[in-house]
Amino acid sequence: MESLCKFDPIDLPALILEHMYKTVVEHKGKHGMGYGYVLTKVFHHLSIPVGAEGHGTTKVKDLRKQNEVLFAKIAALQEKMIKDNDAANSRLTLVINSLSHQPPSS
Repeated sequence: MESLCKFDPIDLPALILEHMYKTVVEHKGKHGMGYGYVLTKVFHHLSIPVGAEGHGTTKVKDLRKQNEVLFAKIAALQEKMIKDNDAANSRLTLVINSLSHQPPSS
């Protein structure tokens, strides 16, 4: 504020980057990034795609689909393991019960 009152030159890009760093790192992402309008203008000026169909979003969508498929496979395998474990436990219980009811050998 003091620099504004004295009409000293201000390094605005450095000030913006410092504020963004403090917002993201020091506050651990609890706040929004900030300067969205300014950054959008800069990205458009540099011809960097912005928005839902920007660079890399198709790859992210593909990875999310693969992730969903893998989670479905994991869930199916967990269910199969539970059923197999239950079946093995019931067979083991049957064997134990049958062995416990045999007369002692002489």
